[in-house]
Amino acid sequence: MLNSAFLYHISEELNENIIAYKTMLGGSINSVYLLQTLKNNFVLKTNSATKFPGIFDSERLGLLELSKSEVISIAKPIKSGVFKNLAYLVLQHIKKGKSTQIFWEKLGTQLNSLHKQTNQKFGLDSSNYIGNLVQRNKQSESWPEFFATQRLEVQLKLARDKGYLKGFIGKFEQLYNKLDGLFPKEQPSLLHGDLWTGNVISDDKNMPWLIDPAAYYGHREMDIGMTMLFDGFNKRFYETYNASNPLESDWIKRVPITQLYPLLIHLNLFGASYLSPIKTVIKTFT
Repeated sequence: MLNSAFLYHISEELNENIIAYKTMLGGSINSVYLLQTLKNNFVLKTNSATKFPGIFDSERLGLLELSKSEVISIAKPIKSGVFKNLAYLVLQHIKKGKSTQIFWEKLGTQLNSLHKQTNQKFGLDSSNYIGNLVQRNKQSESWPEFFATQRLEVQLKLARDKGYLKGFIGKFEQLYNKLDGLFPKEQPSLLHGDLWTGNVISDDKNMPWLIDPAAYYGHREMDIGMTMLFDGFNKRFYETYNASNPLESDWIKRVPITQLYPLLIHLNLFGASYLSPIKTVIKTFT
């Protein structure tokens, strides 16, 4: 429940009176609410400012970074802040529609355009979060170096501290030495960073919107691999994505290695059920 003092604070920040609110689905990491005012609806996300410092400031920056491209609709961040140790983010509310074939086609085309937004280095000028885990983004000119040090090694250390994968440390080191020959050479692309179906919305006009990013500049196959981690997107998404500036013809073979990072994230967030697929990927690529 949201207390009256907090709701009054949010009303003052929005300069609109909140007349009602209700809990929304999808709040496995954060608490999420729909706020109703006389004029508008908003989405409100809250979490502990002590446990997760800067979690919504970094999400706001990620949304703004993605929106600079102006090639795909991004949920607009309205306000972020802290009230008595409660961190919050107020977002534009998107009226949902059905995920039709037209939606998936547009998403494929527009995500390809987003990935054409490039940078000189892999990473980002600040850390952010993926789920409630800190995502390190120290910049590098080398994708294999960035992937090993800022993605796999950080999560492997956390997993090892939790008692997982202790016998696989040597296998990971073998993998790091092979990364340079695994990925095709591409410029760093602007990525959503956590691109599964729960972070994509179809509005009432069949237009795609992106929410909840863990944005950075990386190899674009990372976003594509993430789309396939949980059942995959509609096939028209992949067809339209590859209609222009297509992925290398053997990209499907690398999907498991691109999924290793989100699998490690899920291992550290949700536990041992993710050990088996991680071990399979490591054995396959070493």
